[in-house]
Amino acid sequence: MQHIETLVLGIQYKSKQVAEEIAKLHGQIEELKQQCRQLEDEIQQKNKLITELEQKEYILQIRNAVEENSNTTESKKKINELLRELDRCIDFLSNK
Repeated sequence: MQHIETLVLGIQYKSKQVAEEIAKLHGQIEELKQQCRQLEDEIQQKNKLITELEQKEYILQIRNAVEENSNTTESKKKINELLRELDRCIDFLSNK
């Protein structure tokens, strides 16, 4: 009978250890999920920054092209093209 009680106590002890380990692992999972959400937010911010920088680069390219081109009609076309592109980008970013 003593042997069975010892076995039961051992099983109870090990069960308690397993339950504590499971609780600890659940806590770690929640921390990792939070880190993942933070990293995803960072990625979105970085992607937004990249898009903004690409737009600025595009504007500079067009501005340089306009400055090189003395034809006002051609310049107006390029400026209008730039404005349309900016409107599309603004719409895209607004819908996110």
